[in-house]
Amino acid sequence: MDHHSFKAVALLTSNYAADVLRLYKQTWWAADRDLSSTVSVMEGSDLNVGVFDPAGNLIGYARVITDGVEKAMIFDVIVDEAHQGKKVGRLIMGSVLSSEVCADVNHIELYCKEEMKPFYKKMGFVDITTEVRLLRLSK
Repeated sequence: MDHHSFKAVALLTSNYAADVLRLYKQTWWAADRDLSSTVSVMEGSDLNVGVFDPAGNLIGYARVITDGVEKAMIFDVIVDEAHQGKKVGRLIMGSVLSSEVCADVNHIELYCKEEMKPFYKKMGFVDITTEVRLLRLSK
């Protein structure tokens, strides 16, 4: 399938939470999420981007949380396993980076596994992990 037949939607609503949950189940970091938490995560985000195939199936997703000035953080960039390698990730990221939500933000950030760095570096992201460490408090 040609990637030009995919459609990005930059204002995806929580009405698509079940579809997003299906994508979450394919990931190492969100496979344990449920529908309720998926709805909450989507509603608490400033931007939810979805990519659909010609049949209307959600095949890609990402979300952004931002203060609108200094920082925007991209989370949950997911491409359905059956559509990986078809430029869906580029379409998702292009939609995020060109969105009104990110337009005036000084620093757009994300975190990823080592093997994904080349993908994001092609879009201008740089590795800052030598200066900063990710810390987490789990509840």
